[in-house]
Formats: sequence, C-alpha cells, structure tokens
Amino acid sequence: MTPLQPVTDPSSARRFRSTRSLVVPSLVVFVLAALALTGVAAGLPVDTAGEHRLDASPSHSPALVHPEAADANETTTDPETNETATDPETNETTATASRELDRSTLAPGESTTVTLELAVDNSSAPAVYESVDAGAVTIVDDGGAAASGVDADGLVFAVWSDTDTITLVYEVTAPESATGGDRLSFEGTVDVAGQSVPVTGASAITVAPDIATVERTLESTTLEPGASTTVTLEVDVDGVDDVALYETFDPAFAAIEHTDSEPTPTVSGVNADGSGLVAVWENTTSALLEYEVTVPDDATDGERITLTGVVDGTADSAPVGTSEITVETADESGGSDDGGSSGGGDGGSSGGGGDTPPTVTSTERSFESATLEPGTSTTVTVVAETDRTGDLTVTETFDAAVTADLLETTPSAETATADEDGVEATWADADHATLTYEVTLPSDWDPGDTLTIDGEASTDGDTVAVEGVDRLFADATGDDGHDDPGSITAATRSLEHTTVPPGESTTVTLEVETDEPASPALYESVDPVLTVTSLDADGALVSGHGSDGLVFAVWAETTSATLSYEVELPADAADGETFALDGDVDVASGSAGFDGPTTLTAGERAAAEPADENGGTDAAGDAGEATTPSASAGVPFETDADTGETVATVTDTPVEEVRLEGAVDGSLTVTAYDAVPDGLASVPGALLTVTRLEVPDDVSNSSATVRLALEPARLDEVGADAADLGVFRHADDGWQALERERLDGGERVALLVEMPAASSLAVSAVGHPDAVLTADVDVLGPGEDLTLTGSASADPFGDLVAYEWSVVGPDGDRRSLAGETVTTTLETPGEYTVDLTVRNDAGETDTATATVTVTDAPMPDGADTGADDAPGSSDDADDADPAAGDDGSPGFTAGAALLALFALSFLVRSGQVGSRSPRGR
Repeated sequence: MTPLQPVTDPSSARRFRSTRSLVVPSLVVFVLAALALTGVAAGLPVDTAGEHRLDASPSHSPALVHPEAADANETTTDPETNETATDPETNETTATASRELDRSTLAPGESTTVTLELAVDNSSAPAVYESVDAGAVTIVDDGGAAASGVDADGLVFAVWSDTDTITLVYEVTAPESATGGDRLSFEGTVDVAGQSVPVTGASAITVAPDIATVERTLESTTLEPGASTTVTLEVDVDGVDDVALYETFDPAFAAIEHTDSEPTPTVSGVNADGSGLVAVWENTTSALLEYEVTVPDDATDGERITLTGVVDGTADSAPVGTSEITVETADESGGSDDGGSSGGGDGGSSGGGGDTPPTVTSTERSFESATLEPGTSTTVTVVAETDRTGDLTVTETFDAAVTADLLETTPSAETATADEDGVEATWADADHATLTYEVTLPSDWDPGDTLTIDGEASTDGDTVAVEGVDRLFADATGDDGHDDPGSITAATRSLEHTTVPPGESTTVTLEVETDEPASPALYESVDPVLTVTSLDADGALVSGHGSDGLVFAVWAETTSATLSYEVELPADAADGETFALDGDVDVASGSAGFDGPTTLTAGERAAAEPADENGGTDAAGDAGEATTPSASAGVPFETDADTGETVATVTDTPVEEVRLEGAVDGSLTVTAYDAVPDGLASVPGALLTVTRLEVPDDVSNSSATVRLALEPARLDEVGADAADLGVFRHADDGWQALERERLDGGERVALLVEMPAASSLAVSAVGHPDAVLTADVDVLGPGEDLTLTGSASADPFGDLVAYEWSVVGPDGDRRSLAGETVTTTLETPGEYTVDLTVRNDAGETDTATATVTVTDAPMPDGADTGADDAPGSSDDADDADPAAGDDGSPGFTAGAALLALFALSFLVRSGQVGSRSPRGR
C-alpha cells in the first residue's frame, strides 16, 4: 500500500473528492464556452432551442426572437441574459429572475436554503410562483411581500407592490423517505406587467444516501508488545454513494498493513508513523476494510492504544466509535487468561496473563465539595486502574453513619451496594473502573464534625488503599443568628522563600478573612515530592496532612484563619526545578483560590541574601540581592475641592499621585523597589521599578487613577526612551499589561494608568522582538532533513520565550514545530513556505518567512544546496550562465517559454495533443 501523508483531519479526503468533483464541471464550462465562442464567430445568437434566429425588422439591430413567438409584439425571453423584452412600440418591460441553492446535495431529512433574486426595469407589482418538490418548505425572508405563503402542494408564492428589486429566501427539507439518487426539482415563474418570466438557475437537489451502519471488530483486544491483530471495518449505505473512511491511533502502532477490502478502494493508504489510515470508495453501497496492526516492541504493560474513526459520505457522516487494545505482558508460561488468539499455552492469547492476577496500579478519590451544611449532599468519585483485565472490587467504609446512594458505575459493575456504613462495587474482566456515589450528612451534625472515608481497591492478589481526599467537613448552616453566611474577602499565600536549596525547608502561610463569622476549610495540594515537616493551624477544629501532599484545616465561627506549614525540598532536586502549590478555601457561601506565589524553585540563594531574609530578583529577573525598599511613604487621603475625588500626593517615590472616587477614611502607603520583591514573578522586559500600593480594606478593589514619574537617567541605564515604557500590574497569573497614557511630566517621564487601588505595579522597558530565520539548506531532495534555527533572533530588552514554526508544503499541508532549533523531514517535491514567529516575555511577536525547495530526485553528492551562503547573499549570480533560466536550466528563458506555449497551442488545434482519454491508455 502506498504511504500517504499523516491523516490529521478527515477533511483531507473530502478535499480529494472535492477536487475530483470540480474536474467535470470545469470541463463542461470549457466546452460551453467553446460553443458560445463558435456562435459568436458565426455572428448569430443561440437560443434555448439551439436555433439561430434573426429579427428581419429593418428598424433596429438584429435581435433574438423566441422560436414560438408568432406575434412581433409578443414578449420574448433572451436565454443569454434571462431578460424579457417587448416590442418598443408597446409598454416595454424587462426583468430577470434567478435561483441559487446553498447546497445542491442533501441527505434525507437535511435542509438547505433557496434564494430567488428578481429585478425589473421599473417599479411594478411582481408575483412569484415556485413549485417545489421537497419534504417541507418554509419561507425564511419574503423581502417585504404584501402577501406570501406555501400551500399544501409545496407551491411557494409571494406578491409585492411597487418594487423593482426583490430577494425571496426559503428553506427546503429533503423527505425522510427519500433515497439516494432521488432528485427534488424546482420550477418557478415571475409574473410582472402581464408577462411571465421563468426563474433560471439551479433547478434540482440530489438526495445523497445515508450511511446506514458502521461497525469495527477486533480479532483480539489484548496483545503483547510486538504482537499483531486484525481489525475489520464494515460500512453499509442506503443507496449508492462515495464513501471515505478514516482511522486514527493514539499512541501510534509500530506497523499497519492493509490485508483485504471489498470492493477495492479508489484511494487508500497508511501513515508512515503508524498513526492512522484512510480509504476512499466511489459509487458503492457498502465497503469492507480489513487491516492488521502491530503493537510497538517497547509498549509497556497496561498501556492502552485507542482506535478512533469516522466515515464520510457525500452529505452524511457517521462515527465509527472508539475501541481499545490493551498491552499485556505474558507470564513465564506464556499463557493467557482471556482465551485470545496466538501465544503459548492452551489457546492462550499473546497478551497473556496466565494465572497471574492483576495488580492495582492507581487509585484516586475526589469530592464535588469537601465542606457541606448538615443535611446536604455531595458527590464522591473513585477511580481505580489495574495492569491487566480481571476481577476488581472497590470498597468505601465510613467512620460515621451517613446516607449513601449509588449514582453510577463505569463500566457497569457486576454488583454494587450502598448503605449507611459504606459503598462497594465489583467488576469482572475490567482493567479500569469508576465508582460514583452521593453522601448526605446528618442534619443534626454540628459545624466542624467530620466524616472520614477509608477505601481500598482489590483484585485476587492485590489490595491498595484509595488515594486522594478522605474527609468531609460539616460547615455552618447560616441559621445561627447571622442573616447571611460569611463571604471570603481575602485569601492569600505567602512564602518565606521562593528559592530554596535542595534538602532545605521553607515556610508557607495561608491566610483567610471573611466579612461575617463562617467555618472556613482550607485545602492545599502540595507537590507530593515535597515533605511537609510541621503544621500550625491555631484555633482549628481539625487539621493535618497526608502522604499524598494534602494539607488541610477547618475552623468554626471565625472571621480570620491562618494555616502555616513547613516543606522540605528533596535533596536530589535539580537546580531550577519547580514544585507546585495549589489550594483553595471553602465556606458555605462559596470558595476561592489563594492569591500569591504558586511555585517553589530549587536553587542556591544569592550570597548577599541571609538565610532568614526574603530574596529578590534584579532588574533582569534573576535571583539577586535581598529585596529592600528603595523608597517608602505614607500619606493621608484628602478631598479635591474641584473634582470631589479623594487624592493622595506622594513625594520621593515613582508614584506621585493616587486618585479614588468618593470619600476615603485612611491613608495611602507606597513602597518602591529597584528589584522584584520575593514572591512575585519576573517582570517582562528590562525592569525600572516595582511599587506596592496599600490602601484601607474597604477601597482595596476600587478603581484608582495612578500617576507615575521616572527620572530620565533611569531609562538611560537600560537604553530605553519613553516610547518603550510599559506598565504592568501583578495578578494571580503573573504580570498583566495596563493601558498607559504619556503625560507632560517636566524633567521626569510621567505616565497615567488605572487599576485596582491595592496593587503591585511595575514599570519596565519593552520592545518588539526581531525574528531571524536560518535554514541549513535552500534546496534538498525528497525524504531529506531540513534544520531550521531562530538562534539569531533577539529582543532589545527582554527575553524570547517562544519559537513557533510553521512549514507549509506544496499540497497545503501544514506542520507546526516549536523550539529555537528544529528539524523536520520533507517528502513531497515542490516549494515549502517556512514561518518563524518569536514571542518575548511581554507577549510581543515578530515573524520571519523563507522558502525552501524539495527537488523531484535526491540531490547529487556535492550539489550546491545554498548551505554555504549567508541569508540574502547573491554569490551564485555572478557565475550563472547568462542564457540560463530562473531554475538554472540552460537557455530556458521567458522567450523560450512563449515559444513552447505557441507550439503547444498549434498541437492542440491540430489534434495532436489530448486525442486520447487517460482512461483509454
């Protein structure tokens, strides 16, 4: 079977059919054009009956006369213009009417839109009558008709008054009972000024068959590494249709071989990388494809390969569905417990497991909500996986009596029970299972009461504990004297150090505040490779941490809560390795994530940073000296008598002024830094200053107008000018760019921004990156590797954080690559367009473009591929043959090309070219 390009989109084969379908219409248009030219050459118009007719009247130029027009004053229709005409001595009226279909092919039950366009040369009262042979007809837009409708026989009608341009739109639906090949016809006329004009244009819809059934069968669903099995796909169509079948495999197979098909496909092929296949049939009522797949030798035990497919017809498509092949390594005897084909033992499968029972490989429990009001419910989900198929049981045991109800088991369990003490489900011949149930806490529970769930997943020879969250907490009900349960007003995470040497520890602090007393429950998921060495949750009803990295604490009736814990990095952590922290806090009124740093980084602290001091980053964003304020000021808010705004004016800091709407009781604190404070992400570009603004809590989220000013000398230090300045505000996901306005700041560079009043903001120099694309060769042979690099790309201030490549081949296929230097193999001869887009840390991008050429044959040894030339050089031009063409072919100039075209034209006209059909060879 001929290898094809990888099947990544089913539309690729649709394009094949679309290309084929365009050939015949194009030829028809060519022939009709030739016939029209023949008529013109004869000096005669051609009417619809194929007759050449001339009006003999000497009073005007020759005009077309319909063959049936017996009366010289009778209205006639010019088939070339679709216009009606009357004798000039009568009340002359001309009109055109045309029909367009949104789709000309439908499956039974499908719909399309029909548009009628009418134009008359003067205002009249036209009426349209359209007979439609369809299952259902609905007028979508009658163009302002005085009357319109559809009668029981499918006649569409509409009447207008005093108009000269009309558009009528209606929708038709193919009958469900229609079969493939049926045609739904249209016939319409427009009556205007006592004359009848036929509607021209598309006149029928073809009904395409439905895809009736699609089925995939696998000879074996369990295989050893390196073993093979046969896959059969069968498609039935309600009628005759073109059928395209696509299969994709994830991960890819080591090999795919097409073994049988009925009938023989017009086109078929497999991806060279084993990731998919395609087959296309023309004019068939059914299709069968049989192929063999081989599991890679390095496939691991328990790995599953997914087969996904789709079948496309002319106007219908159907999913094949998803199948799985599970990799199983054989036991020492080579036998299997599933009775599959091939392999040792008595009828054992090559995916054998013999008498060896499955082993549980993973388990996880999750809650829809870990805090509940007494008397309310939540959903619990348990997932278990094993290394091979076999009997699997999941058991959940409660430490207190609660109400439990089964919701779902996937796949369907053999047995499943639920009561006040726990839940249990058993599956046969399963290698993965999901148990979902609902738990309702007793209504008489008090806030802080907990339910602990102890679970295990077991096979015939293995039992493991279920991992994940294992406690449910009762929260406040909201009926204890408070009108509303407390809402979260602040949830923050702070780190003693963000960079920690391997084997050493740091402290993480979580703080929560609510506007009314509540029962907050804090959960922090710590990277499991970190070790939680201590925990402090002052005043909590319950607190603790598990081996899976979960840290938790629950309080009752409080407006503030603090949880601190210490974590130790692994001694073998690599320099620069990061470790995630992810948590949230729940109260009865809702939940919130924690603001603040979300990662710890392994690395040595800078020498200037004491072990017990906060670290920082210098202007370039690297670890640097301890972050100490370069300036700090606290000033009261005052009311501006002219505007009514509240204003705080600051001196000796980059922030000169902060304005808020309305009255503010309190003061503004501004703290400026020359380096990024510990706990904040690196700032895009070249950092100039970082400033923290602190305001009273009641206006912390209010919009503030902030005026900043910087000394020109500070810009000179990084080689920037005012146009290069960007202002950023720190948020949960890092620094966000703000819209800024340049002001007249005198000697200083002044900027104006709007943002939440309590914020950290930074000013830095940012620029546009310069993308430079370099290819190792300009010309290469088919199947050869092309190496591309963007290493010469640069940014004036910041860092380049992404290199994205796009390589588009002559057939339009696009491949995407990422990285500073990439290598790809080009197979198809022709010209390829290569784009490199680089992005800097401020999100700015630049794109460079180049072209490379793949020749029809491999490049000979020693051939000049352009590899030694610098980009844009023209060293070869001086040595080129003056008579050579652009492609280097001796003497093939533009003049030669014209001569060749002239010769080809002569051969065509003399019948020496194209005299035989390709199918007749």
